[in-house]
Amino acid sequence: MRTRIDGDENIASGRDTIINNVSEDKQEYGVITDIFDFVLKKYKEENYEIDTESSSVRDKLIHIKKKVELNFSDADEQKEVKQYFNKLYTKINFVEKAFQTLDSEEQSDIHYYVLNNYNKIKNESKDVTQIQILYRLTDFFIPENSIKNPTYRSIAQSIVLFFFDDCTIFEKTSNESQQTSLFDLI
Repeated sequence: MRTRIDGDENIASGRDTIINNVSEDKQEYGVITDIFDFVLKKYKEENYEIDTESSSVRDKLIHIKKKVELNFSDADEQKEVKQYFNKLYTKINFVEKAFQTLDSEEQSDIHYYVLNNYNKIKNESKDVTQIQILYRLTDFFIPENSIKNPTYRSIAQSIVLFFFDDCTIFEKTSNESQQTSLFDLI
């Protein structure tokens, strides 16, 4: 338990100073509760519900499902990746919207960064699994001082899943068009 002093910072005179013994845990719990209440209120106001009846959302989910099954042969890994998409779907959409606001040069730089790090991890060892690549790519997006911050981790994972979905990384399904390379133009 810590002692907290509330007042006008003129504690030398002792006037307008209240000394409270406040449990730090109770105070932090109150802040957490306030934040959750605020987020839930905003969530309801802005209606972040996923409309799975929409044909575009449905098509996207079918695409993601096929892509997960193509890239992760182990049933447990498929289940895990699908859980990530399920839990992070709203954040992935936010990532997509934020990415679209970047100019084409910045988008190109980020695509290169993602693809380059994907290839580095993939080519390090023949024993590296797809799920390990997914985990390790997430770390490339987190500043070192925030590596244990769950918010940074979930957003970084959302970024990786966004690039998984847009075919920058991992294998493409047969329905996805192959990108034209500079060498296809000659």
